[in-house]
Amino acid sequence: MLHITRQHATTPEDAVRTFFVGVAGPWDEVRKRFLTATETHGVFWTRHAHDQSVIVISCFIRGDDEWPE
Repeated sequence: MLHITRQHATTPEDAVRTFFVGVAGPWDEVRKRFLTATETHGVFWTRHAHDQSVIVISCFIRGDDEWPE
């Protein structure tokens, strides 16, 4: 079972949708990630150093447990 499904009650489809339709924030140099968000979901992601493909770190429902921004 995926972390996003078990821990955050989201699905891979939620993560993909959020990535493509959400608004991306600036690069977080401290945490080495981006945050892209819609009104309902957020996704933390980064780029693979080798080929720049997208690596989704986590997907979560906004407002759940005050997820750190």
